Amino acid sequence: MTRAPLLLAGMACLASVLACGRTPADKSAAAPEAARAVTANTEKSAYGARAKAKLIGGKGERIGDVLAWQGVQGVVIQLRAKSLPPGWRGVHLHITGDCSDTGVFKASGGHVEGEGRPHGFLHPGGAHGGDLPNVYAYADGSARADFFTASVALSDLTDSDGAALIIHAAPDDYQTQPIGGAGARIACAAFPSSK
Repeated sequence: MTRAPLLLAGMACLASVLACGRTPADKSAAAPEAARAVTANTEKSAYGARAKAKLIGGKGERIGDVLAWQGVQGVVIQLRAKSLPPGWRGVHLHITGDCSDTGVFKASGGHVEGEGRPHGFLHPGGAHGGDLPNVYAYADGSARADFFTASVALSDLTDSDGAALIIHAAPDDYQTQPIGGAGARIACAAFPSSK
């Protein structure tokens, strides 16, 4: 089975999990206090606290959106993009919610490192908090993905300096340090800070 069908199958499984199960009231009652806390820059949704970020491309144009929901055991991140170069692209969470240096996106800093582990799902000591699976952009430049990570909380993404989701020019090999050989930063979504 190729990687694209595996990714699609995984997203379908996640969608079915999110669509089924307990009622929103039951989920809210079971959520920890951190998941119920809502800062000035987050919204309430059926799954808990939520933050939204605009995805911008290399020329500063809006090319999509990123939503993040706090769940009971981690964060669901939904990516909807257009105008990406076709093919596999690395996706990481970066420590600062700053996309102001358009086209370079270095102001977002390094990866969210969580517990100080090395980068990569395939690294013997990994993965760390900034690691997310690759996303596939189709021939028309569109990409849609739902990710789940238990390595960060929504409060990590919306802390005093925010956080950013970065899309890279190449796929992540999930083991090479420090970024899996993913190359240049080609798109950036800055989550709002709580300050």
